[in-house]
Amino acid sequence: MERYINIKRTKMIDEASRFHKPDMLIGYIWKFGLVILIAMTASSIIQTIPLVLYLLIKTDIFALAAQVANGSMTQDEYLNACMNMITNLPVWFIILSLFLTVTSIIAAIFYCKKFEKRSVASMGLRKGNIAGEYLVGTAIGFLMFGLTFLIAYATGTVELKLNPEGFAPVIILFLIGYIIQGASEEIMVRGFLMVSIARDYKLWIAIVVSSVAFSMLHLGNNSITLLALLNITLFGIFEAIYICKRGNLWGACAIHSMWNFAQGNIFGSSVSGNAYTPSVFIMSYDPERAIANGGAFGLEAGVASTIVLLVAIGIALLLKTKESELSELEKPLNINVNIQ
Repeated sequence: MERYINIKRTKMIDEASRFHKPDMLIGYIWKFGLVILIAMTASSIIQTIPLVLYLLIKTDIFALAAQVANGSMTQDEYLNACMNMITNLPVWFIILSLFLTVTSIIAAIFYCKKFEKRSVASMGLRKGNIAGEYLVGTAIGFLMFGLTFLIAYATGTVELKLNPEGFAPVIILFLIGYIIQGASEEIMVRGFLMVSIARDYKLWIAIVVSSVAFSMLHLGNNSITLLALLNITLFGIFEAIYICKRGNLWGACAIHSMWNFAQGNIFGSSVSGNAYTPSVFIMSYDPERAIANGGAFGLEAGVASTIVLLVAIGIALLLKTKESELSELEKPLNINVNIQ
């Protein structure tokens, strides 16, 4: 199958194969699940302190509790009110949660170095033209989401207007946060899981399994749909192919980060079902045509996104693998025969 989809192994898979013991596919999956669970737990624990302080100081949670005590509010109403507070947290908390995705980067690198004896280079964090790879990836990420918006706009399913409140400097913090968040998911899912699987299985198996795992991580998101899961899987496949073609993670990290940043803080759409944040523009959508515009989940859950991602995958397959990053197993043998 790899021969038909034109994806070749790269040096990072060769380097990841050193000192490792073969494992079953289910083994790689549960280890990945354990590592990401630890990372998410660490992030949640750190977020708990400021969250509790906010709820105690800045909200009327005690007044609500008093209403339950005197019988003017039922327990169900109290729980709904508390849930409303948690789902409408201030902007600074959303930024904090983005920054704390660094726990996934730390967990993935620690596991790979400690237990799989892998270098960061084998995870795609390779030296050489990092800035160039990242800048190109940034442009691709913005272009992809821009095209997604244009398709949805051309079909009349979304509208866009300039934010009357003007540019909010806090958007810069969101950009930094998304740079961390995009890198964390690429390092965890592609740099760790995909490369680990590719050591023992066909590369296309590693791509598909890691992409489905990436999609499953979004199951708990608000307003999730089957089309959203499909598109997230397609996005994962595109990222995996792009990484294989370039031999590193830098461009894919930039694509991921810019896709999310453009979606939330430039175009003003919901990001994977997460709440709206300060943005340059404000996007409104027709809820009755959610299959085209993604509905409350955001544009990435609509057919417009499906079209762009399928085209992107096709283009990525046509790209030539970076010669300097090709696996030694993929290079042609040069045999010199001396005839005397």
